[in-house]
Amino acid sequence: MLVAGSLFVVGIMITALSAGSSSDNSNSAGTALAIIWLILALIYHPACWYAFGASVGQKVLGLRLARASDGRALGLGAILARYAIFFVVTLIFPLAIISAIMAARDPFRRAWQDQVSRSIVVRNA
Repeated sequence: MLVAGSLFVVGIMITALSAGSSSDNSNSAGTALAIIWLILALIYHPACWYAFGASVGQKVLGLRLARASDGRALGLGAILARYAIFFVVTLIFPLAIISAIMAARDPFRRAWQDQVSRSIVVRNA
């Protein structure tokens, strides 16, 4: 939700930059803003998972990521593997449906990204 909301704000900013101006400077400023947003959007989840153990939304809900084996924090490799699967499943809608169905049938409600990275989403104690 945070990423989608920020996209809305950036879209308004890009529109404001290009409105009423046909100069290359406003177009390049809009392009630079879009590229910066894209980079930040791509690193948001793995950076939050690594630094805080959860995204902002997960923190608000009192959730965190943990290793399924011992409950400790995930390592960088597990976070990157989890994000790679999360990214693909998020982009390809039919895969998201299949992953959700499989998570609903899993006793620990783990989606594909959790199974690959051997992680689990747990409530903070």
